[in-house]
Amino acid sequence: LVPQVLDQLARCDRALSRRGGSVLLVGRSGVGRRNAAELVAHSHGTRTFKLNSAHEFSLKLFHQELKQVLQVAGVEGDHALLMLEDHHMLDSAVLETVNSLLSSGEVPGLYTHEELEPLLAPLKELMLDEGAGEFRNTTEFFVSRIQRNLHVALVMDNAHPRFLVNCEYN
Repeated sequence: LVPQVLDQLARCDRALSRRGGSVLLVGRSGVGRRNAAELVAHSHGTRTFKLNSAHEFSLKLFHQELKQVLQVAGVEGDHALLMLEDHHMLDSAVLETVNSLLSSGEVPGLYTHEELEPLLAPLKELMLDEGAGEFRNTTEFFVSRIQRNLHVALVMDNAHPRFLVNCEYN
């Protein structure tokens, strides 16, 4: 393997093997950034989620797909890698959502109360077993599991016209 590829793999491995570790991969298209993150995730047994890259990608669609990822990381307790690329970040609200998720482990307003109740129900017993009084409620337990199990890979092309604007939002 080319030394640069090994470097990329080592850096991804170091970041993604940490609790809640995430990576920002910047470079020209076609240099293997996405493949490096996917290979490392696979070697760790982490489930990889790539967003639908349809032309009508929207914040609503992003939130729907994000809920699936949070189900895996927060409820099922499995490690999950969320891959985001330039074409997913056309709306600044997507980056704001990711920033909120990375900083606090939650996205305000993502779930309605009606959605949250059945989502958190399976965690009640598990919280008592694992948490032993550490968490006040199942929402805190859910957020802690997301912070521990969710990994995000932002894959950005520095030649993309919105690169600098996207970096300002991060």
